[in-house]
Amino acid sequence: MDFQAVVLAGGIGKQFGVLTDKSQPKALLPVGNRPLLSYSLEALEKAGFADVLVVTAGDDTAKSVSKFAESYTGKMQIQVVSVAEDAGTATALRSIADRLTSNNLMVLSGDLITDVSLAYLAGRHCASGATATVLLAPCRENIDSETGKPAGPVDFIGLDADEKRLLFCASASAVGREIKVRRSVISHNEQVALRADLFDTHLYLFSKSALETLDKHPNFTSLKEHLVPYLARRQFAKPKPTADKPGEVPVSSSGDVHQPLKQTCGVFVEVADKTKYTSRVCSLAGYSDANREVSTLGEAAHLTGYCLSQYDNVVDASAQLGQRATVGPACIVGERVVIGDKCSIKRSVIGPNTRLGNNVKVMSSVIGDNVTIEDGCHIQNSIVCSNAVLQERCSLRDCQVAATYMLEAGLECRSEALSM
Repeated sequence: MDFQAVVLAGGIGKQFGVLTDKSQPKALLPVGNRPLLSYSLEALEKAGFADVLVVTAGDDTAKSVSKFAESYTGKMQIQVVSVAEDAGTATALRSIADRLTSNNLMVLSGDLITDVSLAYLAGRHCASGATATVLLAPCRENIDSETGKPAGPVDFIGLDADEKRLLFCASASAVGREIKVRRSVISHNEQVALRADLFDTHLYLFSKSALETLDKHPNFTSLKEHLVPYLARRQFAKPKPTADKPGEVPVSSSGDVHQPLKQTCGVFVEVADKTKYTSRVCSLAGYSDANREVSTLGEAAHLTGYCLSQYDNVVDASAQLGQRATVGPACIVGERVVIGDKCSIKRSVIGPNTRLGNNVKVMSSVIGDNVTIEDGCHIQNSIVCSNAVLQERCSLRDCQVAATYMLEAGLECRSEALSM
């Protein structure tokens, strides 16, 4: 198949607050002690791609991602390209148009983690002759952080009766209180399935004609908000009339002015099976969830490449555990970690070269690499970035600690973002 792969890795990722900076952009945040970007690259390599374009927003992110690419151990060749920091996804793709030479293109977000077969998706896209194919996935429970109640749908998606063709799509924030559907969509489809239980994974497959459409519309800045909805609408647009001789009544090339353009502008969907893991790491809550899920048997532990022990956890052979220290299920303990006496680790990820003193309790947290946690510290539902230091008897709950930050002895912090 004639395909190219593009990963849109984004920029620093301001939505992650103190967790990201110029040297640690969103794409390189550790998930299960692996850079987030590595999951997309591995999925592409499994699908048979020999090379990939990784597009970053801004030169600083490009430098950090390039350094990671140099250490990448896979066989795939990685080329890092920088676009403007404020470039949207459509703008980013348009900016690299001169590098896109294949007839088909697979575009995926650098924050996507999935075990859906990308080779299967590519095959389905080519077999259907689609202009675009969109991967959708069942929504996970979305809880509002302020109310604690379900936050409602993220996307409203209209599908045909067979749920194979995309008829319309809109984000919940853009819809408001009404969902408007074009008359042409209704006239060409006896049934429309409105789904609010699926989300757009930001994995798209485009034919060359879709890229030509993008080039013709410089006002399109987003693939999800602009290009994909436009292509979906064009499926049912009236063909431009033609008149071969003066005085003739213009008709479509098929003789029917109402004939939809299904053969020339088809937008199809693939819905990930519920048994497959598909998640985007695009928020603090999503980041914590992803680390928990890649540590948990039956969810996404198989994507890390680690082998779970008989205790349903991963403890590197080089890690040192003190007397009466316990590491529970759904934990990952990295290389050369030192855990002191009477420590308890539950449902957490501990990064390489981190040192825990005696009587340290860590629960439902993510601890970066080279972190020092002194005696008697308690950490719950928190994220501690690399090279941070927590002095003795510190207590954290629902906190984020920036890289290199030092927390003084005895401090108790709740729901805080701690940085220099």
